Amino acid sequence: MAIAMLLAVCAGSAFGQTDGRSLYIAKCSACHARDGSGNGMIGRSLNLGDIRPAIKSMTDEQLRQLILQGQGKMPANKKFDDEKIASLALFLRDLAAGNPDTGRAVAQAQAQPLPDVDRVYQAKCSACHGEDGTGRTTIGKSLSIPDLMSTAVQGRSDEELARIIAAGKGRMPSYAKVFNPVQIGEFVSYIRVLPEGPSARTPVASPKPSASTPQPLEIPPGKTARPEAVSATPDPAASAAPKKAAAPRPATVPAATPGVVNAPGSGRQIYVSKCTACHSKDGSGTGTIGRSMRIPSLTSPQVQAQSDEKLASAISNGTGKMPTYKKKYSPAEIQQLVAYIRELGNKH
Repeated sequence: MAIAMLLAVCAGSAFGQTDGRSLYIAKCSACHARDGSGNGMIGRSLNLGDIRPAIKSMTDEQLRQLILQGQGKMPANKKFDDEKIASLALFLRDLAAGNPDTGRAVAQAQAQPLPDVDRVYQAKCSACHGEDGTGRTTIGKSLSIPDLMSTAVQGRSDEELARIIAAGKGRMPSYAKVFNPVQIGEFVSYIRVLPEGPSARTPVASPKPSASTPQPLEIPPGKTARPEAVSATPDPAASAAPKKAAAPRPATVPAATPGVVNAPGSGRQIYVSKCTACHSKDGSGTGTIGRSMRIPSLTSPQVQAQSDEKLASAISNGTGKMPTYKKKYSPAEIQQLVAYIRELGNKH
């Protein structure tokens, strides 16, 4: 079972990276840990075990076929060309042989914390879960999203919460390709302090991970990350500690977000921050939430044929299950968002 799950997150795009280490970091390390031991929150919750002995026992062709065809719950990787398969197989051989440089390089990539977990939560999660985690948003209520402060959520172990964030659940999409294990651990700790109110959620400076002794976030099975566990060492687990001080504030997303084109003024930033959860980054609405709510594509002729005034009115006043934004954004900002929607339409 362990080897069958080896590359369960290795399907799809390789982000243009063809070397084995980059493929492993991007697609496999979240579950299988930096060294292949599976000894991380997600790996333990899935009972993956150590995949290195199984790799050692496989022939090159067996390993190649496993990567290409998949097995059991592991999906096929038919989009991987021969170069990518060979590179990943070579890296896995090196990992199984115990080369310390392989695990160290992966750990360094895994150890990067979020600069501000509250800002990322507001950008990525608040559309459904609400700024306070209650799920009392138009989308949250329509999807019957549970309150993150409820006993049903808070009663789960850290490993369970990490697995849900990484793998997704129900209509919630997977974030294993978006956040590394340390960052997922930060979200778990953020969820833990939600009941304490806004003053407990403001970020403190994250410690810089050490290049010489990086360590992944490790929490023993069944344990929870307690709010007082703040480390002064470069251990990335310290970045999962709760954040202290002021109330959360609206997020802005850096202009370099992959896959989203530029737009006038702040229209693009508003769209990425508040609209992509439902409408997808390209406006297609083909994400998990968009499909479940049957949201029309913003790039469709029906939407693009509407006047700027009509689009601005829909954004300002809301329509159907879409909430109103007139109290959040000025008329000028709404016009910039309309301009960005036009930019999305011009790409199709």
